[in-house]
Amino acid sequence: ELEKGDIVYTKGTYYVGKASTSSQPIIGIVSTKPGIILGDGDLNPSQLPPYPIGLTGRVPLKVSTENGNIQVGDRIVLSNISGVGAKEGITNNEAVVGVALAATQVVQVIEIVRSWLS
Repeated sequence: ELEKGDIVYTKGTYYVGKASTSSQPIIGIVSTKPGIILGDGDLNPSQLPPYPIGLTGRVPLKVSTENGNIQVGDRIVLSNISGVGAKEGITNNEAVVGVALAATQVVQVIEIVRSWLS
């Protein structure tokens, strides 16, 4: 089951899952307060629970400190924990999920700016 702040990828037409590698097609982050819900009220033929996915903008994200403490402005990539972000490492060649808007020294949820241009 997905939780708010999880990084997700598309598994097919109606399926999303927690991202675990950057080779998966990462589409966004499970949102806490979506401004607009696209397709709200549409027929859901899959019978799966709907999740609001933040595609861009300010989105809270679960993070780990596995690559060190996170500072404002750090680029956030997928960590070794499925669905969780971490500070970009020196040798990381990972897809950037967003940029940190808050600093943290503990595992928690922080707000990031998510952009396809990050």
